[in-house]
Amino acid sequence: MKLTNDQWQIVEALIPSRARDVGRRGGEQGRGRPLADLRAAANTVLTIGLTGKRFADFSNRNSAFRRYSEWKADGTLGRIQKALDLPSLNFRVGVRLGSKNRRRNSN
Repeated sequence: MKLTNDQWQIVEALIPSRARDVGRRGGEQGRGRPLADLRAAANTVLTIGLTGKRFADFSNRNSAFRRYSEWKADGTLGRIQKALDLPSLNFRVGVRLGSKNRRRNSN
């Protein structure tokens, strides 16, 4: 889902100020790595919730998953869903093991 400018204004207002005000991770302005673009993370989180795709399918998966986790824990995700009148959001966040990652039975 790519948020329109009007939708982004609604979403941005719902994001806790601590996530918008701190320009870099690590707490203080000017220290640490820059935060990923909030709008891009929101687009990815909502796309995943609406389509059922996996975080691993996106190049910004780490920042999107971090935002998803924060927003789910503090209720922001539910407020965004309600404000945008979105259908139910479904996330697959479990670990998916490939065949080479599975443990073999040694018996």
